[in-house]
Amino acid sequence: MRKIANLFAVSFISATSFDLSVRDQTIDLLVTDQNPRRLLHYRSTDSGQTWGKPQTLPVAEKLIHAPHSGDHPQITASGEILTVLWTAPGTSRWGSGPLMALRSLDGGKAWKSTSSPADDGGTDWHGYSDMTVDRAGRAHAIWLDARDGHSGLRHSTLDIKKENWAKNQSIDPITCQCCWTQLSTLPDGRVAALYRDQQGEVRDMVLRVSADDGRSWSAPTTVGSFGWEVEGCPHVGASLTASPAHLHALVWTGAEKQGGLHLLRSQDATGNTWSSSRRLGDSWTKYGDIASSGNKIALVWFEHGQVKYQISQDEGKTWNDPQTFKGMTQESGLQPPPRLVVTQKNFYLAWLQKDESPAQKQGTVFRWAPLEIRTD
Repeated sequence: MRKIANLFAVSFISATSFDLSVRDQTIDLLVTDQNPRRLLHYRSTDSGQTWGKPQTLPVAEKLIHAPHSGDHPQITASGEILTVLWTAPGTSRWGSGPLMALRSLDGGKAWKSTSSPADDGGTDWHGYSDMTVDRAGRAHAIWLDARDGHSGLRHSTLDIKKENWAKNQSIDPITCQCCWTQLSTLPDGRVAALYRDQQGEVRDMVLRVSADDGRSWSAPTTVGSFGWEVEGCPHVGASLTASPAHLHALVWTGAEKQGGLHLLRSQDATGNTWSSSRRLGDSWTKYGDIASSGNKIALVWFEHGQVKYQISQDEGKTWNDPQTFKGMTQESGLQPPPRLVVTQKNFYLAWLQKDESPAQKQGTVFRWAPLEIRTD
């Protein structure tokens, strides 16, 4: 059991979520605090060794819908151009509504509103969004909404220095309603969307890829063919990363006799075919993340109230024995899921945890600490 040393920690009254965007040595951190409800931006330019003072984004408290795990404000960056996306209150039965966005052209010093990424004009539910930037610096966003009467996966782009998002595409008109999505830019420049599909009552994860900057998308490839039939939504997404010759995914299923968190690797870099899955732990595993740098891959997941991790040095061919982080437990106030982040120098773990310090008495602390695997 390994004790992890905190490199960076900051306390909040009631932080509920965070997101990170990493480029080389620069890390942009977005934290959602609930009391008062606000969006805070932190920046590190030295791979997380030091962090600047927080900047409160110019968003009125009433314009931020209550975020929760997997459905929370997002940040992405291309150099000094930062884009933030979140769900505003609206007319859905859960109180959620349209998407809103801000953009900064100077690394977070000044912010300006853009149009909403969603062009349907609806005030009903839009959520479970994610963003990435392509090699040209365009911001891409995906999210779920029910503009056609059923939850579907939508996509839009925002060009550099523009204020209006592009016309929406429906990547998939029928999806699971409440599982978070992941959008990634692969090393070859393709943009990949990983999400939970719905075919009848079967709700497995699928991958769609765009090779033309989001103008068109491939047919869906199932990532973990469990054939899980369920009437409802499990509120669990997935995670994707790429090594030189493969894609790697961490997916969760509730399928009978297969329930839990599974690791899969594509046969090649296209992501068209996938290996059989390897379950991490038992059926109680949940809420994982995966990240890579070259041939090195790291996994982290939640199992029986504890945080565990594994490392591969050879693109997932072999793995070390699972390790457990001492002191990182649900009983100690850990709020899943933990996140893996890769910088130029290290793999890092990021998470939220209940703050038990005497000065704080109660609240939430964001923590950031290195793993025992370097990227160089």
